[in-house]
Amino acid sequence: EMRFEIRRLHDEFRYTTVYVTHDQTEAMTAADVIVVMNQGNVEQAGS
Repeated sequence: EMRFEIRRLHDEFRYTTVYVTHDQTEAMTAADVIVVMNQGNVEQAGS
């Protein structure tokens, strides 16, 4: 899947990436840090 390729590229090149999803499980699987936003404002951030 695309998320695995994005993660592989992130790990290989050490670039910061932004991945937008509404799927909580997908976000927790793919991310080091998760930021929850609401109407452009940060509601929560953590790892």
